[in-house]
Amino acid sequence: MDIFPEEQILIMSFDDLKNNQELFLKRLFDFLDIEAVTINDKQKKNAASIQKYSFLNTIIKCLKLNVIISTIIPKSLIQSTKSVLTNTEPIPKMSSADKEILLPYFKSDLEKLQVLIDADISSWYK
Repeated sequence: MDIFPEEQILIMSFDDLKNNQELFLKRLFDFLDIEAVTINDKQKKNAASIQKYSFLNTIIKCLKLNVIISTIIPKSLIQSTKSVLTNTEPIPKMSSADKEILLPYFKSDLEKLQVLIDADISSWYK
């Protein structure tokens, strides 16, 4: 690589984390040369979600009301309100039609990436 030597670069995939969290973390801790710690993977943090009322969310962001709200309203009330305004159902999977449109567009970049990182990313094509 041009800027950093290969031994200072670690590329890991989310698929690796999902498939074998223990091995993923061991590789990460070894690479960073830090002591391994135990991670609680039972509770999801910062899980992706969809806003129920996107219009309301847009208004809050545009008017920068979130800054005002966070200084006036207690954090516990903000969290409770967020849970009511957020849809907890999983984000829908990409449709086959969308994949058919996007894959040719990104195919060349994916092939270059696969060579660059010397890893099998064939699952990304599915």
